[in-house]
Amino acid sequence: MYPDKRFFNFDDPIQPQPNLGSIIFKQHEGSFLAGALAGWVTRTNKVGYVGGTDFDVIHAFRIGFQEGVRYAAPDVKVLEAFVAIGSDA
Repeated sequence: MYPDKRFFNFDDPIQPQPNLGSIIFKQHEGSFLAGALAGWVTRTNKVGYVGGTDFDVIHAFRIGFQEGVRYAAPDVKVLEAFVAIGSDA
């Protein structure tokens, strides 16, 4: 409908189109950096992780965060919680 506009589809592979691109990213890579930063700056040897909903994509993000914390500060404890569980979302 809009041949003169360029569009991007996030986190979903698509067939190539002249004006439509697809960006695939790995959630755990960005959250690894966030976890490493949290591990480096904590003064209590504890950091918190709050996930939105308890499902696969958020678990990949959570694991990346945990690994980033462990990389920066192996002795720091990660406290975790989710806002919504299963069908509560």
